[in-house]
Amino acid sequence: MKSKLNPGLSLPLLIGKVGKTQNMDNRWLLGFGFHFIDYTSTDPIFKGFFDTKDYNSVPAFAKFNVSRSLNKSFALDLSYSMTSVSKRKLQISDSKFFGDVDLSLKYMFANGYILKENACIDPYLLAGPGMSWYGKESSFAFNVGLGSNFWLSPNVGVFAQTVLNKSSKEIVGDYFQHSVGLVIPLWKRFR
Repeated sequence: MKSKLNPGLSLPLLIGKVGKTQNMDNRWLLGFGFHFIDYTSTDPIFKGFFDTKDYNSVPAFAKFNVSRSLNKSFALDLSYSMTSVSKRKLQISDSKFFGDVDLSLKYMFANGYILKENACIDPYLLAGPGMSWYGKESSFAFNVGLGSNFWLSPNVGVFAQTVLNKSSKEIVGDYFQHSVGLVIPLWKRFR
């Protein structure tokens, strides 16, 4: 008698073996990807959140970050992103340079307490200060968000995250920053 293994049941078995989360053995992560600035979903909060026609982005890797684990649960993440933004919400139609630098503290759920440290799905919450530039104007910001790394192998993963940036100046404004990209652990080089 032949037995067949259901592909839907075998996928978790395969994926479970490739996970390589950021932890004390893998302290450093390098990330790069695409990001989308959304000014239209902040007032009222989340209205039009999935209305992608209002997102601002450039068709190139324009988000870079480096992250370092502090312990099993926490990591520091430094990120830089840039794009060209047209603030439709504020009736400003001309595109201007937009830059963003953030230093965030990440709480990682794949810490051995909530999820296994080597889980292939590596969700996190983040919060911290940042600085944003819109044209020649700049503003301090406080950021809060959530995201996850999805490990395809021990050497590469995909990340997706959404961050709400609360700006200290109205000219720069509050916005959501949605990001997707690749993450690469650098554990052997920077121990």
